[in-house]
Amino acid sequence: MEKPIFKRLFAYVVDIIIVAVIASLFIDLPIVNPYLDKYIELSESMINYLTGVEVLTQDAINKMQYDFIYYSFYASLTLLIIKALYFIIFQYINGGKTIGKAIFKIEMVSVKKKLKLHQVLISSLIMCNILTQGITLLLLRTQSMNTFLKASNIISGIEMFILMTSIFLILMRKDGRGLHDLISGTLVKYREKERKEWE
Repeated sequence: MEKPIFKRLFAYVVDIIIVAVIASLFIDLPIVNPYLDKYIELSESMINYLTGVEVLTQDAINKMQYDFIYYSFYASLTLLIIKALYFIIFQYINGGKTIGKAIFKIEMVSVKKKLKLHQVLISSLIMCNILTQGITLLLLRTQSMNTFLKASNIISGIEMFILMTSIFLILMRKDGRGLHDLISGTLVKYREKERKEWE
């Protein structure tokens, strides 16, 4: 019984690189990212702090961290939209395959019937952190700095829990299904012409 565990990992890395490259084409456009100048300025301050050039109090560190995230809002929103379009819409239209999955000859399928859009949606919202990142951006625009920083730490913990749980389940389950697969009713397998009978 063989599971495409490492192929899933490599495919995801390829997909994230593709999403990042596409997003980078838009992020530097002033019309898309009006905070670009502020973001660059804060990036320089962040580098000075991390390299020890500048010493800051904890309050100043928190403020800089918040401002850095705040002024990257449009860049993060652009990345989130492209990620959603790629992992949900493109993957569904392409029959459960992203470019990464196609390269490594694996695909997302439904465990019972033909793959449905809502299954791809649920799986991607969970595993690609689309839902949690969307919530984070919403909180960024609606909550105070202190509330946002506390909430974002909790959300980061939830993301880590989901990731570790999914990895554990993928490694331990015979069918290689992670948490997101179980919730969405999907699994990732070798394409019919390439796979061995593992499922």
